Amino acid sequence: MANFPGGSAPTSIRAVPLLLFAAVKLRTHLLLIVFGTAVPVIGLSIFLAGSLADHELELFQKRATERARAVMSAVEAEVRGHVSTLDAIAVFDEIKKGDLRAFHAEMVATLATQPNWRNLTLLDPEGQQLVNASKAFGGPLPSGADVPITHEVVKTGRFAVGNIVVGPVLGVHGIPVRVPVHRDGKIAYVLSAFLKPEVFSHLIAQQELQPGWVIGLIDKEGGFVARFPPRPLGSKASREFRAASQSGSSGWYRGLTVDGQDTFTAFVVSPSTGWALGQAIPVADIQLASRHAAQQFGAGVLACLLLALGIAYLLGRRVTEPIETIAESARALSAGSVVPPPPPVAVTELSDVARALFDASQAVREREVRLERQAAELRAADNAKNEFVAMLSHELRNPLNALTTSSYVLATAGSTDPKVLYARGVIERQTRNMTRLVSDLLDASRLALGKEQLEREPFDLAELVEHVVKEWDHGRDSDPARVLVSVSSVWVKADRLRMEQVLVNLLDNARKFSPAGTQIRVSTGRQAGDAVMVVADEGEGLTADLAGRVFDLFVQADQGLDRTRGGMGIGLALVKRIAELHGGAISVQSAGRGQGATFRFSLPATEAPAPAVQTPAPGSVAGARPVRILIVEDNEDARESLRMLLESEGHEVLVAGNADEALGRVDAQRPAVALIDIGLPGRDGYEIARAIRSGANGSRMKLIALTGYGQADDQRRATEAGFDRHLTKPVSPPMLFEVVAAVVRELDR
Repeated sequence: MANFPGGSAPTSIRAVPLLLFAAVKLRTHLLLIVFGTAVPVIGLSIFLAGSLADHELELFQKRATERARAVMSAVEAEVRGHVSTLDAIAVFDEIKKGDLRAFHAEMVATLATQPNWRNLTLLDPEGQQLVNASKAFGGPLPSGADVPITHEVVKTGRFAVGNIVVGPVLGVHGIPVRVPVHRDGKIAYVLSAFLKPEVFSHLIAQQELQPGWVIGLIDKEGGFVARFPPRPLGSKASREFRAASQSGSSGWYRGLTVDGQDTFTAFVVSPSTGWALGQAIPVADIQLASRHAAQQFGAGVLACLLLALGIAYLLGRRVTEPIETIAESARALSAGSVVPPPPPVAVTELSDVARALFDASQAVREREVRLERQAAELRAADNAKNEFVAMLSHELRNPLNALTTSSYVLATAGSTDPKVLYARGVIERQTRNMTRLVSDLLDASRLALGKEQLEREPFDLAELVEHVVKEWDHGRDSDPARVLVSVSSVWVKADRLRMEQVLVNLLDNARKFSPAGTQIRVSTGRQAGDAVMVVADEGEGLTADLAGRVFDLFVQADQGLDRTRGGMGIGLALVKRIAELHGGAISVQSAGRGQGATFRFSLPATEAPAPAVQTPAPGSVAGARPVRILIVEDNEDARESLRMLLESEGHEVLVAGNADEALGRVDAQRPAVALIDIGLPGRDGYEIARAIRSGANGSRMKLIALTGYGQADDQRRATEAGFDRHLTKPVSPPMLFEVVAAVVRELDR
């Protein structure tokens, strides 16, 4: 090896001899085999086959176009013959003298000598018939037939051929051919012959066409004048034929016939009549001819190719067989299958590669088995956790509903005992806290399982902040930190409940880490098209490491053994997910420990809607008419607390703990409203609702689902089962009274 200044040769230069050696050993042989045999032969074959196909197509196009021109010439000659006859009639003495009665007699006599004419008429320059050979002279005549053609004759001073039509007198198909009649140097009349389409059909039928070929003659509007195989006279030709005939005087295109046959069509357009004639050849016929031409050539090419492949096989066998074995091993390795031990290989380099692949496959397989086992364990644990959290959140809603209802019953009991009042306040506050914790747990499970739902509506973010802060500040037991609100109006289209959840979670987080005498500042505004909500505290702040993880699920700051700050590490993760669902973002800034933290929540802003028309507020729910209500609930505490709550409003309340008892009370006592829990043992609430709806009293009852399942799919199932309303536990008594009052008003309508 040559010496280089400052050390050994560069790596890239040292690798050149190795690459050349590898190419000589393996790559050069393969390239010589491939390029020396297959590539030139295949390339030449493709080129010549394409040339043959193009040549055959050109021949077909030329022959078909020539035939179409010949047939069109015959059509034009036929038309010119009729025009010559009309020109001869147009110079009769009777018409020059203006003796229309005598001219009528001549027209009748002439029509009898023309077997291909259906009728002969004389029109004025405006298209009104003056004489009709099929009508008695002086009798009523049709008006307004083919006026545009008449105007064309008058304007150009030469003959014109119309489109195939059904004659107004004879009621059969015909083709109007009209010529000008001059008198005193001006066009005084227009003479029109109504030709039989059979004259052109006869010309078309005389063409000797191969089976499956089509020839057709169409007028200027694309209606068939003649066709073989036949089509109804006047019916429209294919869209492709009509478009092609409008594009030029002649041409060649591929398309479908009106029968749906795939063909190549040569067409020509008559300059004198404006008609088009097309000859369509099935694509299969042209391809068959091309194949026949190419088969003979292909036979010779195939013989040469087989000879070349035989030589290549003999020369490359020592190389290709080991390569195929290695390729199979590589595919097995990529697919995760077991790579078999390599067989003996004559080429040393290939033997080394095969052995390396086999060793690698063994190592990869062992690692994959370990990873699959670990992944399965993690998935099982994660799914079990998510399902447990979701079920736990649901199960906690039942006792929370009983606590919420019982707290309201205590409030309406009228006791003035300070101890009772204090205990009732504790129950209300802690029930609210537990409700929020359960909602966060359920939202966390929805987040993990991908079941988030948004119900967007426009609202002013500033008004929402003021309302939420007021309610949140009122509901705290004690809090040394003071909340300052500074908001500017900014409208958004978002899920109102989710936005309230965002602010409450941010406020709760700020309160947990804000010592006495500090402030929590909440503000809103608009920045560069975004609505921005900021919650800043003067508390403990965040380290750089924690600031990067604070929005991850179950991440918490140091709590200490007493866990006086509470929390489960869910709230900020939910805030981030809600921001993402709204197309927004959440960020946090902190100068470090003891420097406080600022959370910035943003989402797209929208314009304020037009002021809504004020409508009278609905009637008071307290004034609802007392009715008989059935409560179906298997939890005794929840059932009894609901019964006392509704009885306090004057309603007659029936209770049932299962489906059989509930259906029996419906049949015997006919309640007006039923509050039904979904998660009942045995037959669930959906089955009860369907059974009630199918009964005699089912159409008049109002059914309200009262359940811990509150997803959109749960509401849909409740509606399909026959429920009128769907309430998610825990339900506040005012909300329950409002819903009951609403369904009672519906019963009274």
